[in-house]
Amino acid sequence: MKTKRFTYIVLIITLLVVGFAFMNVHHAKKELQASIDQTFKSNIGRVLDSLSLKASEDSYRMILASVLSAASMAEITTFEANNDDLDIALHNLFIALRNEQSREKVLQRTQELHDLFFKLMTSPDSREATDKLLQIANETFFKAN
Repeated sequence: MKTKRFTYIVLIITLLVVGFAFMNVHHAKKELQASIDQTFKSNIGRVLDSLSLKASEDSYRMILASVLSAASMAEITTFEANNDDLDIALHNLFIALRNEQSREKVLQRTQELHDLFFKLMTSPDSREATDKLLQIANETFFKAN
């Protein structure tokens, strides 16, 4: 009788420990995902800040680095689930910015890019902004003459 009672107590304690461990892992995953999403938005904010600066080699490098950082993180954000082309649009924009022939064409659209990145700051899963970024990359690099 005592061993049966002891077995039930051990079983209950084990279930409680496993339950608390599961809750902690679940909570940690949520915190990690929130951190990833926030870091992505910070990278988008850095692009936006860089686009606000007077055009120079340094501001261009900041834009390039921030776009690459955002592109690298986009796929693991929660925003990608609602906006599947987000990572592709940012990556294509990075390629267009990196290429000497298309760089000036892209930078001539600084105000338009500023507006799009502002939209992405407020709504990172905006398909409209993503489609427009893809269009800019296509017009300036991928379909450039």
